[in-house]
Amino acid sequence: MWRTGDHELALRMLADGGRLHSVETAQEARSQILMAWDELRLQHWTDPHDLIANLVVLAARNADVDALNLGAQAIRREAGELEAEHTYALPGGDTLTLAVGDIVRVRANDYRSRRGEGRDLLNGYRAVITAIDNQYRVEITWRVKDAKAPDGHRTEFGQVTPQKVTDGALSLGYAMTIAASQGLTCNTSLMHGHGANAFATYPGITRARRQNHLRLPLAIIEDERTRARLRKARTEEERLERAVDAFARFLGQSRPDGMISDLLHQPSTPAKLPAQRDLSAEQAHAASKRRLRQTRMARAGRAKSASLSSAGPWTRPDGPSRPDEPSSCSPA
Repeated sequence: MWRTGDHELALRMLADGGRLHSVETAQEARSQILMAWDELRLQHWTDPHDLIANLVVLAARNADVDALNLGAQAIRREAGELEAEHTYALPGGDTLTLAVGDIVRVRANDYRSRRGEGRDLLNGYRAVITAIDNQYRVEITWRVKDAKAPDGHRTEFGQVTPQKVTDGALSLGYAMTIAASQGLTCNTSLMHGHGANAFATYPGITRARRQNHLRLPLAIIEDERTRARLRKARTEEERLERAVDAFARFLGQSRPDGMISDLLHQPSTPAKLPAQRDLSAEQAHAASKRRLRQTRMARAGRAKSASLSSAGPWTRPDGPSRPDEPSSCSPA
């Protein structure tokens, strides 16, 4: 549905499946993502290497990624999971605090094998800090696939000097931008949707095999005119409905990236804004309630179909169905 351009229907399908969540503010969205991240890791992936392989936190904006990384680090520090730490000065006056046990992301290629210094350390690797020595060199450990190993992977390690850390070779790796996650596949994905256009949202909601969750802050994605007309959402269902509608409108304005050289030959075509009707607040609320009723009716229909399909095997005119063949009333 997404790839055909019907973003609204795709978002409604996600919402109906419990994969799209709406909150009021961006801070609430980040807080909920961190709470979900903490609950999932404690239930399923207490080993940091398993956590790297199975769970990813995504956002479109660097500011949100930084906030999520600091929040995840604070959760683990409070839980007593991090050991000795050191704060490194970064260009521009920023700092980076790293601790033994932290998950980090490599931000620059280091082809060590060419110098006879061990395994290459490549941009995009996510690793665990296993030591920080007295000279503040950081030892990191990561997993790579190895079909010959008993569990399908082997562990490698390398050191990063303080100078390289200061130059930006490492960052916290609990969360990353959607762009940085290209090609990644995991078990579960938690995505903050603020700032993501249609071309970023699509890979963001397809990173995981099992669950892809998207959280939308209504106060930011809804335009001021609509916000002033409808005021604060009165129920969770209304907030979710309005978030889907607002985000779909925003995504409808997305345009693919172009070459700068194209701009030298002809001006870009302005994005077409979706047609909007001036509705009173009561009319808008009534329309929202109608959409909610339609969503509930569709959900009830699917539940009825599922109950019918679970009642027993069904028979086709040419004989009984095979166990591996989908029923005609199974959801698409």
